[in-house]
Amino acid sequence: MRDAGVTSATERLPLGSGRSPVSVPECADVRELARSVPGGSLLAAGSGKPQFLDGSGGEADVEGGAYSVWIEGSVRGKATLEIDGEEIGSVRHQLNNEGLYAELGSADLSRGGHEISVSAEGPSLAPGSGGASDYGIVAIRPETEAELRTVEAADFQELCGETWDWIEARP
Repeated sequence: MRDAGVTSATERLPLGSGRSPVSVPECADVRELARSVPGGSLLAAGSGKPQFLDGSGGEADVEGGAYSVWIEGSVRGKATLEIDGEEIGSVRHQLNNEGLYAELGSADLSRGGHEISVSAEGPSLAPGSGGASDYGIVAIRPETEAELRTVEAADFQELCGETWDWIEARP
């Protein structure tokens, strides 16, 4: 049940590009969204932008803080995450549809470069573990609360040039 006084969106501009759930919107698209609610407002949601590494990992430069690491695809045996040589977490027997990710673990990281590595074990005797794992991309993203920002529709330009997950028009 929706709280009293909360209005629902009339239109939504989903963003993201390629693998990333976030992107910078075209200002013309934000203007069109604003035109759909004259006298209304726009609500934008932003979240941490992920970095993408190949399936075995690589170096990630981070701002510092809590980060989670995800792997795209399916893991039939076991995939183990190490950050700077320390085991952080693992996942096993995770079957996903194309484009979905499984969380490997999370850690508090200091600002700077960190070596991210993922190793895979083959199948075990567990049912469903046979066959090759089918994963490729490793994503590391900050574990931050989504930033919500509301602007009057007439001030839509304030949302241009920044990275967002989505923008909604509200009457």
